[in-house]
Amino acid sequence: MWHALHQVVRFEARRTRTRGRMLIWLSLACFPSALMILLQAQADSAIPDEPLAMMSYYLVVQVGCMLGLLLWATPAIGAELEAQTWVYLAMRPAGKLAILFGKYVVAAAWTASAGMVSAVGVAYFSQYVDPWRLATALLGLVLLSSLCYAALYVLIGVVFSARATVVAVVYTLVLEGVLSSVPATINKFTVCYRLRSLLAEWVELLEVRLAVHELFGYEPALQHVGYLALYTVAVLCVAAVVVHTKQFPVNNDA
Repeated sequence: MWHALHQVVRFEARRTRTRGRMLIWLSLACFPSALMILLQAQADSAIPDEPLAMMSYYLVVQVGCMLGLLLWATPAIGAELEAQTWVYLAMRPAGKLAILFGKYVVAAAWTASAGMVSAVGVAYFSQYVDPWRLATALLGLVLLSSLCYAALYVLIGVVFSARATVVAVVYTLVLEGVLSSVPATINKFTVCYRLRSLLAEWVELLEVRLAVHELFGYEPALQHVGYLALYTVAVLCVAAVVVHTKQFPVNNDA
């Protein structure tokens, strides 16, 4: 299993080092910083620190990271089905699980690397009062979000292999976008809520922390990190069970 996983990671890492994919990586790394520069250029006055930190979070994590994972993690299985290589890979010992976890590792690594570059760039151009503290917080959130959302999008790609990207976009907009902002207990089950809470704790956003504490009570940062780790493991386990038991349709017209 470990040898097969290592081979998949090496192969996928080499396959992603093309000119087109490197251009996508560069775009994801620079796009949030470019938006922050435009935002500051159009602002009539200095943006307060707390809204500035939240905007930085949304640009880096909710835009950059999630867009990258939509491109790399969601089509993990669908790409092999379209290329008609799934049946050959799945027949190898531990082939299904090696493909699943190998593509997950590569998608998370590529997205996290682009996100870390954009985190430093956004923090630098944000004119935040303490840019290095903001950059450090964003770097941690990039790593956590890449691991969590990569697992989620891989699961969506396994369950909805034919329309994975559409389902992933709808899920992101409805659950991670709308539901995570609803002041109800159910939003605590979303990844976005945990990431925002960590940002408030790490950067000391007093208004955000006060609102969260009044609605849901105090939860330490370590508890949020533990929930995200448990969430990632649980989602990957479900994806492994599905990919091991599901019969994927393969087009054999050729």
